[in-house]
Amino acid sequence: MREKLRRLPWLAIIVLVILVLPAFFVPKAPAKREIVREQPKPEYLSVIPERAVSLQNVTIYKDAALSQVAGKLSAQTQLSIKKLSNHAFELTNGDYISAKGTLVGSDVTLTTEKSTVSVFTTHTVNVLYSPWTTYEKEVYSTVGGGLVLSTLKKANTHWGTYYEVNFDNGRTGWVSAKDVSLEDPRILALQKSLNEKYGHSGFSITVKELDSSFTVGVNMNTELYAASLAKVPVLYWTQKELNDGDASLSDQLRYLPAVNERSWGAFETDGTGTLPKVADGKLYSLQDVINRTAKESDNVGSNLLAYYEAGKFDAAERSAVSKLMGRTYDPVARNASSLMIANALLALYNEGGACYNALIGTSYDNEKIAAGVPAGVLVAHKIGDAGSYNHDAAIVWGKTPYVLVVMTNGGSDGDITGVSQMVWGALE
Repeated sequence: MREKLRRLPWLAIIVLVILVLPAFFVPKAPAKREIVREQPKPEYLSVIPERAVSLQNVTIYKDAALSQVAGKLSAQTQLSIKKLSNHAFELTNGDYISAKGTLVGSDVTLTTEKSTVSVFTTHTVNVLYSPWTTYEKEVYSTVGGGLVLSTLKKANTHWGTYYEVNFDNGRTGWVSAKDVSLEDPRILALQKSLNEKYGHSGFSITVKELDSSFTVGVNMNTELYAASLAKVPVLYWTQKELNDGDASLSDQLRYLPAVNERSWGAFETDGTGTLPKVADGKLYSLQDVINRTAKESDNVGSNLLAYYEAGKFDAAERSAVSKLMGRTYDPVARNASSLMIANALLALYNEGGACYNALIGTSYDNEKIAAGVPAGVLVAHKIGDAGSYNHDAAIVWGKTPYVLVVMTNGGSDGDITGVSQMVWGALE
């Protein structure tokens, strides 16, 4: 065999090796996967529980066979157990009770997990040293109503759910979930007021607390023509380009006629702003264009951003913006709901940078939403006006920062200011 191999051409030898070699490396069949099913808990306990307690009302018997009733024990009674006899516990006083796990258990904290929610007090609440058990129920302090408490942990005992909270300048303790609310009562009251005054079809209003998931409003999903609120997603995308390193504030954008072509979805050049209404061929820095778009609501500025940064609303921009706004959004038709604009404004805030900062100190800071909050309160906002459509979208930096978007069909500046006053009064 060796002689024959020597006479074979090298190519034939290589082919033979390729054919034979895999036989030495046959993969092993995968091991059969073992399916592990959670075993049901036994009906009866097999050991005496630590810190034993009655979990509900329990019948007392005179005998281990549990045939001669001697009385009742109420729930939350600490038990002194001498020994376990079959399915019965003998108590130290000579009585017997059933060893069913639904009747008797260990009075300890059952589960503990991290928690970062906020809870709200509507009345005076006891603060405990530990999650409540019959063995640990000492009151540490009290807190009053109308407070927002940040949580650190969440725990469960046989008697309920408890939150570890920060209170009184850094102290921590535990409160019962029954004594606090996960819903801000101010928000609930605001929702009622908004429904009563602005629930008709001419308004789409969304209020979102900046640092929580609480959202209220009326007709939040009703889409109206967004007018210049459509510049919010354009500013968001521009900031994303900056943050991703695909643009620089020093970039020079040439003002070409194509920038204003309606065929790809440009705004009409009429309206507010100081950029020329007709292309002048000049270069404008990206920083300058951002400022004009946000502070002056300049249509040409928005066109320049959409043309150069958003690729004339290319597929990538449309998909990403629709996703963050929560609904399919057409940047050419520019129809959106207050909730969609609120989501876009939050996304812009989260990106930060020049595009968000340009919404502070605009030419319209004494109007609409800004006019409804006390002087000196920081408001980052973008207005929108077109015919009967009158809007404003803002982040208001009070003690509880919030996003407020008011979109109207037929509403006045005073109507928007009225909504702003209502929201400020409810949350601050």
